[in-house]
Amino acid sequence: MFDVLIIGAGLSGLTSAYKILKKEPSLTIKILEANNTIGGQIATSKSNEELGGRKLTADQTHIYNLLTEFEVHMKRHLPISKNLKRSWSLDIGNFAFIAKLELQRYMNHLDLRSQLFRPGTYELKSEDRKYTMCHHINDSMLFQNSRKFMKSFVRLVTGVDANDISFVEFMNIVHSCGNLKSLMKLYIEPSNSVFEFSSEQLLGVFLARLEPVSIKRQSKVVEVCHHNDYVEVTETNGSIHCARVVILAIPCNQIEDIFITPPIPLEYEIPYLGDKYYITSFLVEYDEPHWRRGGFSGSFYSADPPIFAQQHKQTSLVGYVMHEHGFELLIRSILLKSLAESFGKEMTEPVKYHQQTFEQISLMNLPCTTPWNRIIWSSTSMATLYRGCLNGAVQSGLRAAVHALLILRPQSVIWQDLAEIQKASVVYRYPSHWDLMKSSWNVYNTAVYSTIALVAFCMLRYRHKIFN
Repeated sequence: MFDVLIIGAGLSGLTSAYKILKKEPSLTIKILEANNTIGGQIATSKSNEELGGRKLTADQTHIYNLLTEFEVHMKRHLPISKNLKRSWSLDIGNFAFIAKLELQRYMNHLDLRSQLFRPGTYELKSEDRKYTMCHHINDSMLFQNSRKFMKSFVRLVTGVDANDISFVEFMNIVHSCGNLKSLMKLYIEPSNSVFEFSSEQLLGVFLARLEPVSIKRQSKVVEVCHHNDYVEVTETNGSIHCARVVILAIPCNQIEDIFITPPIPLEYEIPYLGDKYYITSFLVEYDEPHWRRGGFSGSFYSADPPIFAQQHKQTSLVGYVMHEHGFELLIRSILLKSLAESFGKEMTEPVKYHQQTFEQISLMNLPCTTPWNRIIWSSTSMATLYRGCLNGAVQSGLRAAVHALLILRPQSVIWQDLAEIQKASVVYRYPSHWDLMKSSWNVYNTAVYSTIALVAFCMLRYRHKIFN
């Protein structure tokens, strides 16, 4: 029997194992990983180390401090010259400037309002669930291009469609993710405030420091049985493992696939998350940067399907495509066709192409921060700071490690361990009523109210002429 059994060798699970081993080297730890590689969504290999590169901002203190402790090299993202254009579907059309202004004001309004929706302080009512983010976007934005971009961004942040998440739930998620401006910098338009690092180097340090830990790969868990003083875990091949504490370091949409007995209490129950979506990361390399001939920076966005790309090196592009299950084999042709339409037919003949598909993490659930007896929840979807980001994975991993130590070795936990979990550079300031009112004015309601005022003015003039 092991002291700690960790299901999932992603960033969260590896962080938990490292923290436990650092505090109590005498504890026995085993990690079960369903895939052949470790790292989860930061997994990399010799052939696709570029896809393993990840981004963060300095205010994400948990991942930043971990990289500093591991002496993993971080470098600032170098923005492309401002003299070059970006190739976005949002930039096309006579009213592109107004559409971009509308999108910017809308995101700023959501960031301000999200401060009022701290998770746990707002009771979600049945009528709130009916008003989805899709409704709010359509009610607040006028241009189709800005609407499509925002709906794609909602799906990128939450892992669910804008039709399947309510406005209140999205506001809760934004509050725990930092803000939309930071997420834009991380996922879509990196600036010089964003740091990049090699996940290959990070995983190498993890493996070196977790040498005493047994990591079993290609071990998919199908059942977890909770007993009074231990937990029994069963794999698909019938292998059974017993441990005094189990850490479920996998996203909520993967917990759905595990049969847990006795049934989880209602307060821990994972909600039905609906259809699952996938992200395919890609690397496309050419013999020369064909996009620069037309004065483009290589920054690319397509709405159907949602494709985001950035120049990685002088002659290569990296990015990702959001899609439903079963489209993995079509991604290459769809991507190259979209790039060719924007940058020329030469884009259909890359010298190197690589892609990797992941199931997208859903954030529809509320974070489970309290263990259920000897089962501890962990993953970026269970974080309370920067959910969905790398920092969220590290923070939830640290919290899971502290919970495991409190069960097994409570005397080893000190107040600094508890303070480390909540440490953050984010300062939440509640907006004033004046700021909220200013931010709520956008192109959509301005156009609607102006039209109403114009119609009323014309009717009054017509009425005045009749009576005179």
